[in-house]
Amino acid sequence: MYHVVKQDGKDRIVPNVDPGDNLPEVYMEIQRVADKSPQEMAAQIEAELKSSFETVENYGVIEDPVKSISLRARSGLKPNATIVRYYLVDDKQGGTFIIKQQYFLEAAEGHGARFYHMLKEFKVVNSQE
Repeated sequence: MYHVVKQDGKDRIVPNVDPGDNLPEVYMEIQRVADKSPQEMAAQIEAELKSSFETVENYGVIEDPVKSISLRARSGLKPNATIVRYYLVDDKQGGTFIIKQQYFLEAAEGHGARFYHMLKEFKVVNSQE
């Protein structure tokens, strides 16, 4: 149902089927920022979200689906309203994995639930370079 697109140092998981016109893009994107902690990234991302979204929530540190700092933003309550979720995961090397999910309100029980279950499998591993 999904495929991975690697671009600009990010892995983006996108649906195989385009959601259609007049709907926000649907994806889960993972990138690593080597020199900023999850707390630093949370403050920066929260400020950016507050400038663009009607509702922004900072859930602080959560354990499920992955141990992270969790932020959520929503553009409204219409079925096509954009929802953005961030999970900021400590990379255990002084940096952060930024996991961004974007979908629309009507897709929360579909794409949102699938992204949640994919994220439950996310693990930070040491590279063997």
